[in-house]
Amino acid sequence: MPAGSFDWLELITTDPTAAEEFYGPLLGWTFQDRNGDRLILANQIEVGEIAQDDGSNAPPHWLPYIHVPTTIEDAIRAVEANGGKHLRSDEIAGDVRWATLTDPDGAVVAAIQNLHDSEPKPTVWPTPIGTASWYAIAGTDLAATASFYASVFGYDQPDPTEEFSIINTPVLTTGSTLRAGVLPASEALQPRWIPYFVVADADQILTSAIDLGGKPITPVMAIPQIGRILGITDPQGATFFAHEPEQTSGTRS
Repeated sequence: MPAGSFDWLELITTDPTAAEEFYGPLLGWTFQDRNGDRLILANQIEVGEIAQDDGSNAPPHWLPYIHVPTTIEDAIRAVEANGGKHLRSDEIAGDVRWATLTDPDGAVVAAIQNLHDSEPKPTVWPTPIGTASWYAIAGTDLAATASFYASVFGYDQPDPTEEFSIINTPVLTTGSTLRAGVLPASEALQPRWIPYFVVADADQILTSAIDLGGKPITPVMAIPQIGRILGITDPQGATFFAHEPEQTSGTRS
């Protein structure tokens, strides 16, 4: 898989059962046990998994797995050289290695290294209902956050004089491929990685999220060429965006 691409997504939470009761009716997800993992499915497409917090005392959060340009060791060295921390590492023998890391703001991310060749996943725009269409990292210093992730995951080093014109914040890229956004952290949007999940109707999601115990952290916002988005914190405290795409079909460059 290409360096900087997103491979997997975990919801780390204090109450997996309550999380299922929130996300299931909200996003139409179903859940399935596999080898001790609790998988998230959107119309039989694997979205990620839900995991019980291991006692780290980190707030509930979504944890993306991002492919490294070379090795896990190189990624760990880059993290530590640029103000982040290495929390733990693991491996599935002969398959993949990964490490859980934090950036200088304390946002948690997982680096992943395939130990065998694999084909890039095809990308269709927009992604199907219930799946992730985009990712963003909230940081206290946008330029520093973008530079940190460029150093670790091989993204192009950002030009501090330029901003992505559609959303007016930096975007992590590899060549012409857009990988993820960088958003300003705030009281409502703490430093963390945030997935965007595709929905059919952002207004309906707003109403349903409140009914199910979630908390909107933004109004429904229309962004040209992107669609309508809404920031939500789930009842345990993990943050995500609902994304109603402007387009209904097509491919993404």
